[in-house]
Amino acid sequence: MQKVQAICKMRELMTGLHTLEEQLVEAFCIDLKEAMLICTLSEQCLSTSDIALALELKMSHTSKIIASLERKDLLIRHLGQEDKRRMFFELNDKGRELFKRLEAFSFDIPLPLERLF
Repeated sequence: MQKVQAICKMRELMTGLHTLEEQLVEAFCIDLKEAMLICTLSEQCLSTSDIALALELKMSHTSKIIASLERKDLLIRHLGQEDKRRMFFELNDKGRELFKRLEAFSFDIPLPLERLF
């Protein structure tokens, strides 16, 4: 019975995440995973594989999120110094500005998520 209750709690968390994502899309035209990538790159320049590890995503999904943020002109792509096949990414000025706006934004944290913060 406890496992079923855990699933019900997860449903509440998923609903809360969906609500949070709707706020991000409305305010900034980015989804939750794009926002998480922006937060991750606010601290450092990372390779595609390092981003995938940090966000706990598959490489294919990570590449799609990176491509989306590149289309929105928020990232700079660099070739690796030692290995030219590796790509590194960092926020450009527009991306850093968006990160600052995310930091200052007053989110309505959905109730199921509020208990976590």
